[in-house]
Amino acid sequence: QLSERFQTILNETHDASQLINEVSTSSQEQRQGIEQINTAVSRMDQVTQENAASSEETASAASELNSQSEKLQETVQQLEKLVGKTADSPSPTPNPSYQPKSSPFSAYRNATPADELFHSNLN
Repeated sequence: QLSERFQTILNETHDASQLINEVSTSSQEQRQGIEQINTAVSRMDQVTQENAASSEETASAASELNSQSEKLQETVQQLEKLVGKTADSPSPTPNPSYQPKSSPFSAYRNATPADELFHSNLN
C-alpha cells in the first residue's frame, strides 16, 4: 500500500513537472511574441517620424514653389507691360505670307538622307 502511494506521488510529481515545462515553454513563446511586437511598434514609430519629417519638407518645398510662382507671375506681368500687351489685347498671330530668306542650306531643309549622301559625294 505504501509503494502504491509512493508510485502515485511519483506519477503526480512527473505530471506536475510536465505542466511546469509546458508553462515555461509558453512563457518563452509569449516573451518572443512580445519582443516582436515591440520591434514592430518601434519600426512603426520610426516610419511615422520619417513621414512627418518628409511631410514638413514637402510642405516647405510647396510653399517655396508657390512663392516662386507668384514672383514669376509678377515678372511676366511686368514684361507684358514693357512690351505693351494688356490682358484685352489679342495674342500675336503668325503671318501666313511670310517666307524666310533663301540661304545656302535651303536645298538641304527637306532633304532625305540619300540626298545628303549624294550631295556630299559631289563635292
